[in-house]
Amino acid sequence: MSAPEPGVELSVIVASHERREMLRRCLDSLARQTADPDSFEVVVAIDGSTDGTAEMAAGLRMPFRLRVLELEKSGHAAVQNAAIEVARGEFCLLLDDDVVASPELV
Repeated sequence: MSAPEPGVELSVIVASHERREMLRRCLDSLARQTADPDSFEVVVAIDGSTDGTAEMAAGLRMPFRLRVLELEKSGHAAVQNAAIEVARGEFCLLLDDDVVASPELV
């Protein structure tokens, strides 16, 4: 894991494969968090999707730091691990792309 970035307490890791709309709902729910958006980042790891998932995620404007990793198809665990490797938060929260987070999750 990368060295923690000052102020970033949490890295939310979301792996996704061919589920653009589900991922969009997940990210929209993370945008509605009551936590200070500067206190967390979201790292989306795209697992070889061809449905426009990566382009959709990369084009979003979110209140939190959003990073999108486009990776070759290698499986859920492998892309989660790749995202953890670049995470800047002190802690990681792993979410599936179909999660709709309550506003207090983070």
